[in-house]
Amino acid sequence: MKFRELFHITEGNLYPDWDKILSIKEFRDLAGCKQSTKWHREGDVFTHTCAVANQMVNYFHRMGWNMNDDYYIQMVSAALCHDLGKPSSTTWNEDLQEYKTKSHGLAGARITRHLFFDENIELRERVCAIVKNHMILHHVFDGGEVDAIKKLKKLSWNMVRVKDMNIMKYCDSMGSQNDIETDESKMEDCIKIKELAEALGCYETTFKYESAFDRLKQNYGIAKDVEQVEGFNVFVLIGLPGSGKDTFINDLKKVFNIDNIPVLCRDTIRSEIGLKGEKPQGNKAEEDKVTHIFNQRMKELCENHTNFFINNTNLLRKYRENFNKVILSHGGIPVYIYIEAPTLEETKKRREGMIDPKVIDNMFWRMDFPEPSEYSLPIIFQKQKLAVTEDDKEGKRDT
Repeated sequence: MKFRELFHITEGNLYPDWDKILSIKEFRDLAGCKQSTKWHREGDVFTHTCAVANQMVNYFHRMGWNMNDDYYIQMVSAALCHDLGKPSSTTWNEDLQEYKTKSHGLAGARITRHLFFDENIELRERVCAIVKNHMILHHVFDGGEVDAIKKLKKLSWNMVRVKDMNIMKYCDSMGSQNDIETDESKMEDCIKIKELAEALGCYETTFKYESAFDRLKQNYGIAKDVEQVEGFNVFVLIGLPGSGKDTFINDLKKVFNIDNIPVLCRDTIRSEIGLKGEKPQGNKAEEDKVTHIFNQRMKELCENHTNFFINNTNLLRKYRENFNKVILSHGGIPVYIYIEAPTLEETKKRREGMIDPKVIDNMFWRMDFPEPSEYSLPIIFQKQKLAVTEDDKEGKRDT
């Protein structure tokens, strides 16, 4: 599904198509989903979503902005999807006597990614970033100005601008009815955010560090005296089984004639120690041995400042962070390459008979999509088209 399918055209402008939207289960689930009456006297989550989306449409209309381009689609789609995580995240808090929705932004981003998987990756992930992080600006000043500055700097290294997040906050706030905020106080909050971010130089762009290496060193707590080794890059591939990672590496090597670049891969190590089959998995002792060999080889490559690929699924942020700390401590730069098949169904088809589709589904729903604060820009996004071959079916090629 594409985001534009949620809209209809009237007099050349795009508006939410509520009949189409309500034909989608994930949006229907918002109707009847209760909210905290402290913050949402307007009603259930679907009522709130309608109000927020209408606020966004009206905002573009008032500003005289294009109501048919990708930016408009991005912002209105984010308004439509921003609370998709509430039905699965809402719980009743007996002590507070109200509904709480912990981490509903993260849940909503994952639902949005699933619904719109076949959308252009960058547009999809900009919408997902807004959905995931839309609560940050609501609480940006909770810890005082020093904490707000840290949050704004980090938020600027997001898939979208702080300005976009502030527009989302404004529409989200104006689409809520409560006895705590007035329209004036909501506007004042947004102005305060704008003024502080502009003073930091990160309202419409990223916060400026001395270099990408310096930014990453600060993010990962690397010693200040570690210096960047010019030209030393580690290419971290990220993608589900069957996404096309091996194919991407092989094609890249052919195009740039770089056959000599090492590829570090847990599956290769598993095969070396005798674990067989598609995505072999050993017992704890065997997997610990794989980890030991992997870490030893990574350290040696980094000590020698050798450019190399890390070709695992690398779906969880905690593992990527461990890699990055080693890479950065040796003066290298992590470069992320995210690979996916054109559709999730094709991903599963490429591993048909080798990996249970439920396993791939579980990996998808648990994935921590890479965020710009983790890596050196630009990230490489790749929709890897690949026909399923007999070799794939027989498990002779890991793509």
